[in-house]
Amino acid sequence: VPVRNLVGTTRELPVSNATSNATIPRCSLIPPNLVGPVIVSKSPPPLSEMEKSFMEVKAGGIGRPADCVARHRVAIIIPFRDRPQHLQTLLYNLHPVLLRQQIDYQIFVVEQEVISNRTGLSMHQCLFF
Repeated sequence: VPVRNLVGTTRELPVSNATSNATIPRCSLIPPNLVGPVIVSKSPPPLSEMEKSFMEVKAGGIGRPADCVARHRVAIIIPFRDRPQHLQTLLYNLHPVLLRQQIDYQIFVVEQEVISNRTGLSMHQCLFF
């Protein structure tokens, strides 16, 4: 983890894995998996197959590289309303891109709830994979 001192120089501190005492290296500045085309599918498989194909994505839409410590953490907020097929297609295409970038990310799907008298809107938050 970089730490800045008062003069503006940066030094590296070791980051250890919570599950073992081994020190995990930081991910490279340019991820090696960013080579090649991005394949976009307009008809994703069922959710059960998506869960099997994205085993590295944890419950709650959390993805992070397994072999290195990510340099960036990102929260992705997706507004959702009455289009589950579109959401499924987005997630099916978004997870591989984010995993290739070797970032630590979490996807939040936020569903809009319209109050019956239309005087106001409120947002309900949920986690989705």
